[in-house]
Order: sequence, then C-alpha cells, then structure tokens
Amino acid sequence: MVAAEYLRVRAGDRILDIGCGVADILESIDDDVEYVGFDPNPSYVAAAVARYGHRATFTTASVGLEVPSDSFSIVIAIGVLHHLDDDDATTLFDPARNALTTGGRFVSVDPTFVSDQPRIARALIKADRGRCVRTPDELEALAHPILPDVRINVRTDLLRMPYTHAILTASK
Repeated sequence: MVAAEYLRVRAGDRILDIGCGVADILESIDDDVEYVGFDPNPSYVAAAVARYGHRATFTTASVGLEVPSDSFSIVIAIGVLHHLDDDDATTLFDPARNALTTGGRFVSVDPTFVSDQPRIARALIKADRGRCVRTPDELEALAHPILPDVRINVRTDLLRMPYTHAILTASK
C-alpha cells in the first residue's frame, strides 16, 4: 500500500533506503530499479543481503552516511524517525535532500500521536522501541526547514490492529 500510493516507483528509479532494516519494502518493488539500502544494525544488513543481495546493494552505516548529490529519485526512511531525536532526525533530512534528484521524492512512515486517536493505538505506539514519536505538526516542523515541500498524511489503515501512522512526503 505505501509503495503503490506514496513511493510510486517506476522502472529505472534509483532508491535510497535510510534505515532499511531487512529491506522488506523490496517485496513491494519491482526488480527494474536500482535499490541501495543502509542500516546501522549489521544483523539486519546481513539478513537483507541474504534475501535480496541479488537485486540490491546494502551497507552497514548510520544516518550520517554521505551519498552523492542528486543521485536518487526516491529516498525513503520507513520506521526510522521515531527512533531519532530532533538533532539526529535533522542529520537524516539533510543528506536525504542532498541525495534527491530534482523532482525526486522523500517518503517516511512512522507512528504518530493525534488527538482523536483510539486509546489502544496510543498504548501500542507508546510501547514501541522508538522514544521520539511526534505529532504530524511536529514532524512537519522538523522537516520543513530542510525539505520545504512537506506533506503529512495520517493513516489508520496500514496495519490490522489499531495504529496511527504519519506518512511524510516531500519533493526537491
């Protein structure tokens, strides 16, 4: 759902996945793209290589990794921002913007808190390992100085259980 609605991957796209984990997003992306993923956890990277090494490139690195300017049409960070304090999140946005080609898209998906949220969704999100869950307005305020064309969509239908996600999209 996220790949089809927000990533909108086309043949020939170059994708940078910041905090790729085990690269599950590749289940939703066709083989006709160039995918580069990095994650600070070497065991996640090893699992991604074992599963998708034939069609993608993976590196063990932190969010401060330097990437070539204007080299990726899509930069994603799925389930990453709620693990980063504001300073580290800013460290992620800056190279993401730099890596994007003109017209490229940045997409992140993270849990969020909203005022009309079911109590069970709020409790599940509070139980997550990420300690920096933000409201949609906080996410936008954090990203906007670096990625000026920011849009936030709040979704409650991405999981089978009550949960609230903020999908941040921005273009360069």
